[in-house]
Amino acid sequence: MTPSRKALSDTEIAGSPIKAGHMVNMPLSAANRDPREFHDADQVLIDRPDNRHISFGAGPHRCLGSHLAREELYTAMTMWHERIPDYRLADGADIREHGGQLGLLSLPLVWDV
Repeated sequence: MTPSRKALSDTEIAGSPIKAGHMVNMPLSAANRDPREFHDADQVLIDRPDNRHISFGAGPHRCLGSHLAREELYTAMTMWHERIPDYRLADGADIREHGGQLGLLSLPLVWDV
């Protein structure tokens, strides 16, 4: 869900005028890709140092299940790497995103059996 707010007065953000009463959408997923905050913001770096992402929200709106989700992901990735330690993207893989929550349409992986 993309949070939005109604402008209470005329203002300007990054050179874009906003009139009082107009709605402004704020895609939080874009915050996780801000190059001013994250080096190589468009790269998935699992071991990114000082990773202050807001994928689970923030403050009083933080996802209650965020700790469980992290634990489940850690368990799944640990089990994957125990069974399939060496894998890679398929040659010529076309990684595409779709809107909304920024997910992948496909992730073609290859590993040797």
